[in-house]
Amino acid sequence: MCIRDRFRTNSKNQVFLYGAIGSFIFFMFGFHVHEKAILIPLSLLQLIQTRNITLSKLAFLMSLNAGISLFPLLPEPTETLIKYLLCCVFHVVYYAVLVELWKHKNNKFSFKWFEAVMILGLIAVALFYSIGHPLIFKNRLPFVPLMLHSVASASINVYVLGHLFKQLFVETF
Repeated sequence: MCIRDRFRTNSKNQVFLYGAIGSFIFFMFGFHVHEKAILIPLSLLQLIQTRNITLSKLAFLMSLNAGISLFPLLPEPTETLIKYLLCCVFHVVYYAVLVELWKHKNNKFSFKWFEAVMILGLIAVALFYSIGHPLIFKNRLPFVPLMLHSVASASINVYVLGHLFKQLFVETF
């Protein structure tokens, strides 16, 4: 089935998925990427995340990635505890809501081992940015934690985009 036929047959059910993929592609391959630009595909994905468990996982990964990728924009040491607490509380509540949602639909919401490794790696990069880099490098090489943030975020973004395409072409909901 070609994309044209796929679009014609499922356009009413998948308009938000098409919008999320399109805006995510513009985010990933745009000339100038702002951290705030991820909110458009994230918002569209969160509108359809209850359709299947894979979309819920992708929305959670994107949300965590978007939240942590904003940390370098708040570089003051006085803001560090607040930004970590807000992000942690939000995502713990978000995860608990998704677990309950899928438990009621007789599914178990959990991450695969490599998704968990990506999440832990993203958290490790954020902690390195705020704690490890100032202790180890004494604020020399300020680009290193930013590059690590970029690589970690990009790897999660590529993973999410690949699975969104898989949702589009392989799976139906």
